[in-house]
Amino acid sequence: MDKLISILLVDDDPKNLMVLETILNSPEYRLVNASTADEALLALMNEEFAAIVLDVQMPDMSGLDLARLIKQRKKTQHVPILFLTAYYQEDEHVVLGYGAGAVDYITKPVNPAVLRSKIGVFIDLFRKTTALAEVNRAMEAEMAERQQAEERFRMVVETAPNAMVMIAADGQIILVNSRTESLFGYDRDELICQSISVLIAEDGLHDFETSRVPRELIGKRKNGTTIPLEVGLSQFQSSDGIFKLASFVDITERKRAEAALRAANAELEAKNAELRRQAEDRVRRMRAEAAKAEADAARERSSFLAEASSVLASSFDYGEMFTGLAQLLIPNFADCCIVDLVQEDGTLKPLVVAHKDKALEQQINEFRRAFPARLEDGRGVAAALKGGIPVLCKQFGEKQMAAFARSPEEEAALRPLEIQSYIVVAMRARGRTLGGLCFASMTERRYNDADLSLAIELAERAGMALDNSRLYAESKQAREAAEAANTAKDRFLAMLSHELRTPLSPVLHATTLLEEADCPEPMRSTIATIRRNVQLEARLIDDLLDLARIRNGKLQLQPEPVDAHDLLARAVDICRPDIETRQLQLTVDLHAKRHSLEADPARIQQIFWNLISNAVKYTPPGGAISLRTEDDERTGSLRVEFTDSGIGIESARLESIFDAFEQANSGRSGGLGLGLAICRALVTLHGGRIEARSGGASRGSLFVVTLPTVREVQPSQQVTSATPVQAAPKGLRVLLVEDHVDTAATLQRLLVNSGYVVQTATDVASALRHVEEGEFDLLVSDIGLPDGSGLELMPKFVAAAGNRPIAGIALSGFGMPEDLERSFSAGFNEHLIKPVDFAMLRKALGRISVKIPPPVPALA
Repeated sequence: MDKLISILLVDDDPKNLMVLETILNSPEYRLVNASTADEALLALMNEEFAAIVLDVQMPDMSGLDLARLIKQRKKTQHVPILFLTAYYQEDEHVVLGYGAGAVDYITKPVNPAVLRSKIGVFIDLFRKTTALAEVNRAMEAEMAERQQAEERFRMVVETAPNAMVMIAADGQIILVNSRTESLFGYDRDELICQSISVLIAEDGLHDFETSRVPRELIGKRKNGTTIPLEVGLSQFQSSDGIFKLASFVDITERKRAEAALRAANAELEAKNAELRRQAEDRVRRMRAEAAKAEADAARERSSFLAEASSVLASSFDYGEMFTGLAQLLIPNFADCCIVDLVQEDGTLKPLVVAHKDKALEQQINEFRRAFPARLEDGRGVAAALKGGIPVLCKQFGEKQMAAFARSPEEEAALRPLEIQSYIVVAMRARGRTLGGLCFASMTERRYNDADLSLAIELAERAGMALDNSRLYAESKQAREAAEAANTAKDRFLAMLSHELRTPLSPVLHATTLLEEADCPEPMRSTIATIRRNVQLEARLIDDLLDLARIRNGKLQLQPEPVDAHDLLARAVDICRPDIETRQLQLTVDLHAKRHSLEADPARIQQIFWNLISNAVKYTPPGGAISLRTEDDERTGSLRVEFTDSGIGIESARLESIFDAFEQANSGRSGGLGLGLAICRALVTLHGGRIEARSGGASRGSLFVVTLPTVREVQPSQQVTSATPVQAAPKGLRVLLVEDHVDTAATLQRLLVNSGYVVQTATDVASALRHVEEGEFDLLVSDIGLPDGSGLELMPKFVAAAGNRPIAGIALSGFGMPEDLERSFSAGFNEHLIKPVDFAMLRKALGRISVKIPPPVPALA
């Protein structure tokens, strides 16, 4: 009886070994199990195996590493290895496996037929290889016999069966036998004292001289032909010196046999390769068919889910959303679809009840109204929603009816619906159960696990859509509330600004009247104090409005080419009276070579004025203020430094002072703490940055503003002082509409003193009467009037003038961009914000009146 052929199974999982043993169990071969790499190596040392089935994933040593060790050992390097792996997806894995010595791969779970087929190929190959090995062993035995004969022939060289040549230490031939003569074609005398190179090809001489084991070399015959030889060389020493004894065996026939054997092996390998290819083709076809079927099913599922997702995303109205979903599901997936929402009190409110039969749909609606469900019931639909575990009822029978109904009355009402199968899944989001989906079949359809999987995924998407819908509703409500609050805040600030500005106008106008009168110097100083404080109050109101614009993102810049040094000089001029009053030492060092900006000149001047004013405000009398500009070589920007020797800033407050309503030393100076917040916003809008530094209390402060520069501003582009406004023609007729009595009175006197003919009105109605009774060249009107708005009056003023050139100036305590836009849209040429400095009004009148011809004097 032939010896059983052994197969080595290597897997760390006993279950996998048991599966492999079951698949490969055969009386033709013996199965040897190994659960670790060490056990496998030990088994390979003890016996010979036809094949190794090796798991790639091993705990102590990976299958790839074990394969490399096996292939390193001569005894086991020819054993074919079949890898088992759960991953056969990446080309890199395949390359690594074949590089480690694998001949094939099988993926888990194992296909029994494929595995038995592959092992059968290896068994057949092993048998053939064993047969060939037997032939080789027989040939090796023959060679051993020859070697023994050659050893005996050393004593009797002449009678040796092989050609024998004895060589002296200097490489000369000193003895040959008759076999040598017949092998090489030389006479014995011709070889004696010749170099061994006459018998060995030149490229084999080195191997001949150094080898101590039989080697295959090419010999040279006397007639010039070559012959394949197996050369054995031994060395011995005698009293005459060191000698070598070489035996030459003609291996021509053996070479022919080896060539024939290689041809046979190649033919066998080709057949095996064909068998493997055919097996692989069959496996590929089977996999392709299975993959196609799976892909078709996945495609249908994905298409359905995509369409469902599209429906769920089509609206934030979840009633409309789930109605659309029900229409999609019926009748393709269900005969009846119910969407329940979980209420705050735990009741389930049916949002959608849909059935392809409208009569049955009405019947189901009546059933749900008659038997409302609650989460705490723990039965029927509530059971799935309370636990969050999907429910699949493949066949709705009497047992299921008893578990579903909560009372005999409910069971009696449920039976006519003829439910055959149903699925209930919870809609969840952010860890909460929001509702549930119930799909029911009342026909031959029976739900299965695949349907349940689809329903679960559908419920997940529906839950997210429902949660998004609720979040959208909540965010929309919050956004509308926030927008309403912002609108109310803006209107409040605008109204507050208007109410605060209006009383300041007559005070400012009165100071102008007093300044124009001939009054003593002490009185002029008092008037200047009044004017300065009125302007400061107006500045505080402007700061409040600027802050509102910044926070609402409505602050807009009007950039143009400007010279930062000119704007800094203007800011200094504005603050110079306060600097001189406090006897501060001012140093201005303008070292920057690049000081051209693309910026809003009014806002840059506002930044500079604010920082200089702060330095003046917080520096005690007799202190010092330094203004310095320099080029920032690293960024190519302009760097402006404002240094003072004032009260300083604590290090903990260096960042917070840029927050609105924050002051470095609250209580010691006036103001609302808005200036620095506005400065930072304006600097940021210009693409720059601002920072504050201080050594601490009483150690002064340094503010650094960095602004991006542009190419040098051409003289034609530079911001220059305002062009002198042409004086308005004398006798222009002005209609002044102002409901604030003091403002109207002081403004009328100023206009009259400036050469205008002025008619006043306190509301829209009286203004229109004046327009009907006479002609006017200019309208100067408050926007907010008791019986209407200046915005309504201006178009009527324009219409009454016909083709006669006229102009208008709006006066308002409202200064938001939208307020200015409304004024210009109504036809006003200028919009001045209260309190209106009469100098500004005079300039505005000069700008707009140049296009109006002076009135023709009446003939006497």
